[in-house]
Amino acid sequence: SLEGSKPGAAAVATLLSHNVIGLNTKGYGMIMAQCMTGAKMFYSLLLTLTEDGDPFVCQPLRPVPRARVPDIPKIKTKIMKPFEEIELDKWALEFLREVG
Repeated sequence: SLEGSKPGAAAVATLLSHNVIGLNTKGYGMIMAQCMTGAKMFYSLLLTLTEDGDPFVCQPLRPVPRARVPDIPKIKTKIMKPFEEIELDKWALEFLREVG
């Protein structure tokens, strides 16, 4: 058009991204799973950020599952690793499922 708008561009871009990425577990599903896992790992990092004697407190808005409160040191050793190692650890996968 004269003013430069392209009314079909958004629809074509959406169709193209759906065809390239895929509307399945190996496409957008994998992207969403990676985002959720990253968020859970970041939450775990925040839980274990402080040490005894630090002049600050890191209090998560979402509470730690009640059964896991004494496991804060274990969270640090089991979750703060590459995801390939976490996948092999039943306890770590269970914890990540519980936190959200």
